[in-house]
Amino acid sequence: MAEKLFDMVVSIMKRCQMTEEKIKNEFALSTAEYNGLMAMIPGEKILCNVLSKRMELSPSRGSRVAERLVRKGYVRSSQVPNDRRSLELSLTKKGSEMRHCIEEKLHECEERMLSTLSQSEQDLVRQGLILLTAVF
Repeated sequence: MAEKLFDMVVSIMKRCQMTEEKIKNEFALSTAEYNGLMAMIPGEKILCNVLSKRMELSPSRGSRVAERLVRKGYVRSSQVPNDRRSLELSLTKKGSEMRHCIEEKLHECEERMLSTLSQSEQDLVRQGLILLTAVF
């Protein structure tokens, strides 16, 4: 009997989560810090509430994540001139480098996953994942 689609998706998800856990442990990042770094783009300046929305957190929880990233030196924060309650955030050089290292680790994982597949098989996998993502 064929494996259920849901079970296959869960299996893939667990493997991806294990990869993320290894990366977070290697770089001593909490899940929230990891997600915060990955929600920011090098060179971009965003408001703290935008980071919260990207991370799907309440503004207060997003603000706490931003504070931890600032304390670790990954993010720079400054008050918005005309709105003292708003903070503008951007990645520091250290934060951009950390994000780049994480992206390299994720790319290596993707390369390992696809290394035994032909280009047409890789294209089929991508198309299938695009379809699954669209229905969820």
